[in-house]
Amino acid sequence: MQPGCFADLPQRQARLPRPLKGFPASDAGLVALAVNAGELRLSALDLGARFVLSVLSHASSHSGGWREGVGRLAIRTLPADLRRTIPRMTAGRPRPLSFAVRQALIQACGTVFYYKGGLVELFTSAGVPRAAVQRYVDQECVKFQIARFVLEDLDKRGASGHRIQAQIVDAMLGLDGPADDVADKAEAKKSLEALRGAAGRAAPSGAAEQQAAAVAARKQREALQRKAAEVQAEKVRALREDFARLAGMTDKQERGYAFERFLADLFKASDLDYRGSYKVGAQQIDGAFKHGGRDYLVEARWREEPPAANDLFTFAMKATGKLDGTLGLFITMVPPRDEVLAEVAKASRNVLIMDGSDLALILEGRLTLPEALEFKRRRAAQEGILFSSLAQAHLV
Repeated sequence: MQPGCFADLPQRQARLPRPLKGFPASDAGLVALAVNAGELRLSALDLGARFVLSVLSHASSHSGGWREGVGRLAIRTLPADLRRTIPRMTAGRPRPLSFAVRQALIQACGTVFYYKGGLVELFTSAGVPRAAVQRYVDQECVKFQIARFVLEDLDKRGASGHRIQAQIVDAMLGLDGPADDVADKAEAKKSLEALRGAAGRAAPSGAAEQQAAAVAARKQREALQRKAAEVQAEKVRALREDFARLAGMTDKQERGYAFERFLADLFKASDLDYRGSYKVGAQQIDGAFKHGGRDYLVEARWREEPPAANDLFTFAMKATGKLDGTLGLFITMVPPRDEVLAEVAKASRNVLIMDGSDLALILEGRLTLPEALEFKRRRAAQEGILFSSLAQAHLV
C-alpha cells in the first residue's frame, strides 16, 4: 500500500455522496477509500489483504442498517477484475449472528433448559470451552444471562467465535422440545420454533424426515442429560470429604457455619439455585432455594440430639410468614422422634425433613438431591408424612 495513503481521508470523505456524510468518521473513511480505490492505484492483493476484507467482514456481515449498504457500495466501486476476486476471498467466512437469531437463541437457552447443567453441555458440545461457560454459572447468573455473556465472549474471538455461534444454533435446533423433564414443554417448543424461523431453517417435512428428526432429537437430549448427570454426580461426590470433616469438628458454632456452607455447595453442585444464610429483620434464615416451581426455606441443624417440637414449629412459622405455598426443609443430622412428628403434623404440614442418612445417600450418588426432594414433597402432599427416610423407602 502506498505510504501516506490515509493522510487525506478528510478530503476524500468530503467528496462522498451526501447520504454518506453522516456516518461515523472511521467508517466513512473506509468508504472513501473504496470509492477512490482507483486513484490509489493499489494492487488487488494489497487492497484485498489490507482493506477489502476489513470492509466486507465489518460492513456486509451485519444484517440490516447502513453497513450492509456500505458493503455493497464498496464492492461496486472497485475495479471489475478485483470485484471478481471478492467471492473467493470471502467465501466460507463465518458471520456473526443477526440480532433476531441472537435474541431467539438466548430465549431458547432460558426456556428449553430448566437446569443449567444441560445448557453447559450444549455449549461445550458446540465447541465452547467448559470453563468459559462455568464461570458464569459460578457467578450465579440465570440461564438467559449465561447465554448472552457466552455469545458476547465468542464475538471477541472473531471468525472462530462466529463459527462456534453457528454450531450452537445447530445444536439447539437439533432438539425438538425441552431438554429435561422439568422445563415447560409449550414454552420450549415455542422458543425453538422462533429460533428456527429467525435462522431461516425449514421444519422437517414428510413422515420419514420428521421421524428421523425426532429420533435424532431424542438421542441428543439423552446425550445432554447423561453428560450433565455425570458432571453433577462428580461434583457431589467431591463434597464427601467436606461432609466427613464436619463430623470431626469440635467447635459446635464453627461446625454450624461450616454446615451451612456445605449445604450451599451441595445445592449448587446439584444444579439448584441456592441463596445462603440471610436475615429478614430479626429473623435468621439459613438458606433458600427453588425447586419444582416451589420456594423453600432451609433450616440447618448439626446437633447430637433430635429437634424438639418447638424447633419445628418455630421454623414452620418462618415458612408460613412468607408467600403462600412456600415450604420449609429442615435438615437435621438426627431425625425427630415419632411423637414429635405426629404432634407437628397436626398443626403444620409445610415442613419437610431430611436427616444425616439422607445426605449420606445423596453424597454416595445413590440418588440426586432433586430426586430426594421430589420424593419427600410427594409423600408429604399425598400422605401427610413430614419425614420420609430415603433408605427405608427402598429408593436405593
